Amino acid sequence: MSFLYRADTKIYDPFSNYIDEQSTLRSKFLAVGLVSNNPIIAQNVEKGDKFKIPNWSPNLSGSIQVPAEGVPLSVNKLGSAEQVGVIFHRANVWGSSELAKLAVGATNDPMAAIGRRVTDYVLNAQQADLLATLSGVFGALGSSNSGAAFETMCVDATGSGETDLSPRHIVLADAILGEDQDQFGSMVIHPDIYAYLRVREMINYVNAKELPGITASTIAAGSITDSNAVDGDFSNAFGTNGQVPMFGSKAVIVSDDAPRTGSAGSYKYGVYIFKQGAIGQAYQAPVRSEGDRDILTSGGEDILKVQWDMCYHPLGASWGGSTNPTATDLATAGNWSKVFDKKNLGVARITCTCPLYI
Repeated sequence: MSFLYRADTKIYDPFSNYIDEQSTLRSKFLAVGLVSNNPIIAQNVEKGDKFKIPNWSPNLSGSIQVPAEGVPLSVNKLGSAEQVGVIFHRANVWGSSELAKLAVGATNDPMAAIGRRVTDYVLNAQQADLLATLSGVFGALGSSNSGAAFETMCVDATGSGETDLSPRHIVLADAILGEDQDQFGSMVIHPDIYAYLRVREMINYVNAKELPGITASTIAAGSITDSNAVDGDFSNAFGTNGQVPMFGSKAVIVSDDAPRTGSAGSYKYGVYIFKQGAIGQAYQAPVRSEGDRDILTSGGEDILKVQWDMCYHPLGASWGGSTNPTATDLATAGNWSKVFDKKNLGVARITCTCPLYI
């Protein structure tokens, strides 16, 4: 165990108060409607470590027939398939000794400081599982995605020859959906790419109320919701000024956790483009915390445990790996397969480069 002890604290005098440095763990992926609670998944996650979601095939089969007297028509059937999802069981624990608390003073209680950071920690850890899942269905960033479940949803993902992000990439990503190419509405990019697009003056800003589905009254009432905001509720993703950055037709979400691989000067970046509700979410058991205290050690030791059991499931994908997967398992392309027609998949990935990096 790794408790916070007196030796880990900074002890000066009774009047020295700790600055409560703000958590830098972010979860912008989860702040908007890219991930949504899926009632069908929720009905199937109550038991076990894996669950199945059956679906009807999207289209009817069989060639059109020309009837003739005395000749029976051939009977066709509707096909079906199933997705397999997997539950992520996750937990972590933090502890501090009573002597450490006495050393720094009650106003600097380390257990209270831990408690203030738990929510950010959990959301960021959940986002890490989501990103690992996306890496799995698309294949490793910076290498050929041949054979990955969502191979057909990739743009310029060959492992070589990628170029800087441009409108061309967005058009090609939209074109994957053919005549339905207006379905993608949001994109998630790394800060390097965002800075590069700003330097090139390729980012436009619109007020949230200018997005289709948003009215002045919903802005004034502070009632932007998943149901009236295109591609989800952006109110928590872009601060309080209501300004939404746009690249082409896509609302831009900037995240430090967006994928980047390689080394300085040769980075490759993954840009995800989403339909609303592209990722289904459901909890088998909610996030819960539990405290405990060991009175046998000198002065006592306090413990805070947090645990959750849930899944993120890219709609149209199917899990073929083991139960209770690690992030590495989730990111392994061989563990995923495609079930839906590509037009019914909700996320595409662009692999690109960027000349501006930090």
